[in-house]
Amino acid sequence: MTKKTYIIGHLKPDTDSIVAAMALEHLYKSKSCFGYDNPQAVRSDKLNPETIYIFNRFDVAPPGLITNEDINDEDQIVLVDHNEASQRLIGLNQDKIVDIVDHHKINCNLSKPIFMTIKAWGSSATIVYFLLKNNQVSIDKKLASIMLAAIISDTVGFKSSTTTTTDKESAEELAKIAEINDLDTFALDIFKAKSDL
Repeated sequence: MTKKTYIIGHLKPDTDSIVAAMALEHLYKSKSCFGYDNPQAVRSDKLNPETIYIFNRFDVAPPGLITNEDINDEDQIVLVDHNEASQRLIGLNQDKIVDIVDHHKINCNLSKPIFMTIKAWGSSATIVYFLLKNNQVSIDKKLASIMLAAIISDTVGFKSSTTTTTDKESAEELAKIAEINDLDTFALDIFKAKSDL
């Protein structure tokens, strides 16, 4: 059986959680130095209306749904956009966790040391974009578009108190790749979809 590295966001996933997992999959597939076998972004719950709108708008297929029963003994887990046990996939064996990429406060107690990338930025997608740039991994227009949407969503159009200069600069760079010139209108479209939550 093939060993897999599942990249999983939190329960009741928002756009940032889903998109950051997909962007990490792209990074890990592009750079073998991370050492993750068969990286695969997955989701632990159904998509919300905002995420469905964004994926439909850019014709992007969402990650597949996973349950704890789908994870084999040899598989490993990367958590994205969360770290607390209460937000993890139900029944997940924490000994399978090998990495965490998150922008929230840390509240976990694991039995062994693991890799962690924690930044006090407004979005997990901002962190993954930082990792992509640092590893010279390019992204296409579709991935840039949904990463931009994730940053705008999680920072509430850069109005959240958690928003940083890095979030804004990353969004500007992603907007150029995505060829989205009017961020205000794009943000308004996202918030209209979010209002259906």
